[in-house]
Amino acid sequence: MITCENDALQIELEQTEPAALTAEQLVAAADEALAGGDFAAVRQRLRDAFELAPNEGEIALALGHAELNGGSLSAALDAYSAAASLMPNSPASHASRALALQLLARSSEAAQAAAHAISLDPDQVIALKVRARIHLNASRPELAQQCCLRILTRHGNDRDAKKMLYESLVNSQIPL
Repeated sequence: MITCENDALQIELEQTEPAALTAEQLVAAADEALAGGDFAAVRQRLRDAFELAPNEGEIALALGHAELNGGSLSAALDAYSAAASLMPNSPASHASRALALQLLARSSEAAQAAAHAISLDPDQVIALKVRARIHLNASRPELAQQCCLRILTRHGNDRDAKKMLYESLVNSQIPL
């Protein structure tokens, strides 16, 4: 049984219809499910919460993360697109959308979404990683290096950036 402690009130989700709960309670239940490692419940609770509160960009963003974690790239893209629409000035929503697009092999759209995220926050790590991967895939190692170095300047231990930087150096045939 999944329970949610919200203001010291126990909500028994198996006995309460999701429609009877508020979006806030469903998000709290998703947090509880996450703490318990029940990722399917996290996704379902966030889907239910977003259905109740379709204008809540933060819920859409969290749902996108949950869908991505669950391997549902199309559902993640839908949620991230909603988040980007609801929160047009959120670098994270645009960067997350870029990631989903890139994972769906829609690199042109991913590049646009990543560029938008970077225009909002020049150091947006996810967007910079997406751009680095796009540049690597397009045989533009020098541009990938620039993205990786921007990440590593702020986050020196970022494993993904280090890996892509190494890959870009190998591809550019610069002596290591």
